[in-house]
Amino acid sequence: MSETETIVQFSGELDLSIKDELHERLDALRSLPQVVLDFSNVTYFDSCCVVELMRLCKKRIESGLEPQKIALSDGDAHLRRLLDICGVSKVCPIVRSADLTRGGADKLRSV
Repeated sequence: MSETETIVQFSGELDLSIKDELHERLDALRSLPQVVLDFSNVTYFDSCCVVELMRLCKKRIESGLEPQKIALSDGDAHLRRLLDICGVSKVCPIVRSADLTRGGADKLRSV
């Protein structure tokens, strides 16, 4: 992990009921230099969240920034498959959450 990388951890179910909150939280990340979204503790992830990931990616690229990275645990085969099918993994690098070094608390946020 580089010094400027911000890791944002998500947990629980990410579905339509939190779409607006997810939109706001992801929008706040669009101008940070490097972002990693850690979904290793997510138990459910639906298509509205995929749309929000792609929206963030598009905004970051349009601003001249790298797309956000997405961290998954080794057991996240279903989520990995969803991200592959929807094309997210073609534009957003997928990394192993176990490989993340969680530095200072100012770089780690939970959602």
